Amino acid sequence: MMTRILSHWSLRAGLASLALLAAPAALAQTATPASQPFQHSNPDSAMRMGAFDQALALYGPLCESGDGRACFQVGQIHRQGLGKAQDFDAADTAYQAACDAGFASGCTRLANMLFEGRGVEEDMPRARSLYDVGCERGEMAACGALGSMKYVGLGGPRERLEGENLMRRSCTAGVTYACSQIERYGIRNGAPRTFSPW
Repeated sequence: MMTRILSHWSLRAGLASLALLAAPAALAQTATPASQPFQHSNPDSAMRMGAFDQALALYGPLCESGDGRACFQVGQIHRQGLGKAQDFDAADTAYQAACDAGFASGCTRLANMLFEGRGVEEDMPRARSLYDVGCERGEMAACGALGSMKYVGLGGPRERLEGENLMRRSCTAGVTYACSQIERYGIRNGAPRTFSPW
């Protein structure tokens, strides 16, 4: 009887040992390898954590569905070359999509690129048009830039009074660029000077 009990106990101990030996292998199959990056489900979280490929993969479908903010973020990733080489043509497309979807910062950021000719061909009329759209949507930085362009007739007709009013409105809203342009043009003391874009 005692032999049967001992033998039963040995069998159970042996099975337990086998289970312990098998456990690491089973855990290894279910555990995420250390080399595999964490998969973000939120594009903003991925962006904050520097997982730009994941952020782009998550923002892309949102942008395609008409989310202007997502399109803007796609533009940021491409323009800044976050996690990849800079792609100004892709940034142009994404910012334009953001602008078309009603996201004013997309209009302004694309207008800046076109105004400066940074990564894309300089295009003053298009920049002015985009600043106009951004300003209409309440983007005060766009209003300041548009005012500056109108004041000197860059990218379209010269409209000094309207340009001055736009720059003043933008400056009052705290846009330092607009305030500095007012100073550069000598508007405050009534002696306008030559144009200095930025």
